[in-house]
Amino acid sequence: MTKQELLQKADSLPLSPGVYIMMDKTGLVIYVGKAKKLKNRVSQYFQSGSGHNEKTRMMVSQVDHFDTIMVRTEFEALILENSLIKRHQPRYNILLKDDKGYPFVRLNEKAPYPRFTLVNKPEEDGARYFGPFGGRHETRAALQAVCAALKLPTCNRQFPRDIGKERPCLNHHIGKCDGFCSPDGPGQGEYQARMAQAAELLGGKLRQVTAALRQEMEQAAENLEFEKAAALRDRESLQILVRLFDRLALALVTDDRAHGDLKPENIIVGDDGTLCPIDFDASYLPAFAGEISPELGTAAYPHPARTAADFDERIDDYPAALISTALHALAEDPTLWDRYGSSDGLLYTPQRIASDPAYRETLALFEKRGMAVQYRIAQLLTAPTLRLFGLAELLAEAVREKPAARSGTEAETPELFVENGRWGYRTAERVVVAPLYDNGFDFTEGLAAVQLGGTWHYIDTAGRTRLSCPGCAAVKPFRGGKAQVVRNGERQEIAHPLKTPRYQ
Repeated sequence: MTKQELLQKADSLPLSPGVYIMMDKTGLVIYVGKAKKLKNRVSQYFQSGSGHNEKTRMMVSQVDHFDTIMVRTEFEALILENSLIKRHQPRYNILLKDDKGYPFVRLNEKAPYPRFTLVNKPEEDGARYFGPFGGRHETRAALQAVCAALKLPTCNRQFPRDIGKERPCLNHHIGKCDGFCSPDGPGQGEYQARMAQAAELLGGKLRQVTAALRQEMEQAAENLEFEKAAALRDRESLQILVRLFDRLALALVTDDRAHGDLKPENIIVGDDGTLCPIDFDASYLPAFAGEISPELGTAAYPHPARTAADFDERIDDYPAALISTALHALAEDPTLWDRYGSSDGLLYTPQRIASDPAYRETLALFEKRGMAVQYRIAQLLTAPTLRLFGLAELLAEAVREKPAARSGTEAETPELFVENGRWGYRTAERVVVAPLYDNGFDFTEGLAAVQLGGTWHYIDTAGRTRLSCPGCAAVKPFRGGKAQVVRNGERQEIAHPLKTPRYQ
């Protein structure tokens, strides 16, 4: 295309957010950019007298044609741009390029807050180098494990620049990082001491570091320094955190987008007390349909069967369920962290979840406490597919505000509970429906959906079956006199049996 044709095409673009992809005559992607208003931004490249710098003029001279992708928001455009740059490695995008080869780990010990970085080869620059290592992914995993063991930050914040700018991420709130980004966190001296221990670990001096850590722990015990332990065991704070996360998880699993690398490190606590996901490099957008996932994230969180080909709006289901389950378990029994806490994950190992002792203890804990919703979410972690059917409904139930107990002659609505792996219903005073069922939902509009022997039924508060749904693979609670069921692979809508003729 000529420059005039390129300009005409650019002038025909809408004034909406999107990403533009510049290509040369061979079809090679040479530049990727984003714009709040595509028409205005792309047109600027091909207008005379635009005052571009030398690099931009050189890029424009090589453009033969371009494509655009429309998105809903400027934020989505940013995520898409990031992903496309990493995928195509355009020569004129100098940022966001990953180096290849066998990496070394670099540590500038003279910096006020030294950090580990991956480089291709050592330089004579006075820094300390470790390696070479076999692969970048494995090296990053090793660095994360070392930092997590010493409760050092693994986020992208820069110190001292970012101290106090944002609240600590979720890693701090669950005890995986000591919150060096907080003005009230450990100081520079403590940071440097722990980085020195991390460097010794990378250098192979495991025994010396372990001995030093044990001595520090014993000294802390002698001095009765239990504040940190008390914070980790603050059940009330953990329960608040759990509710916040369940709300975030519900928003993620009901969206047509996905974060793609959901883990505590990528969640911060906002100034308003809400949880805010960060680091969207692996995000899925509808515009990515049919593409390959740019990364799979930390192995301790995604579904164990996930591959790069699994890239859709469902990839957040498993990590959302896993984190929710772990946080609920820790809120009930914080000592689980002492026994099962992991340097690279939370409590569980997805690759062996069915036999994981922490997982089995969690199920027993939920059963003992009658936590039916959490028990069912935990059960989803053994699902063979990435889509966790029913997760959204369970999370919605978890965040639903329970109605206050009613006075007078009105009966209290029974709540779901679990005992010996079976579901029943009870009030604060007594068991109303004995735990007989394989699955169950809370009461809505006077009925509750329960499963017995592979068949779903709707029962009333006295335990009487009011509607049976043979052949239904799944059902939902009644809302507004209607309920959705999946029967013979098709989604159908049924009416409330106490208000209309029975389901046929």
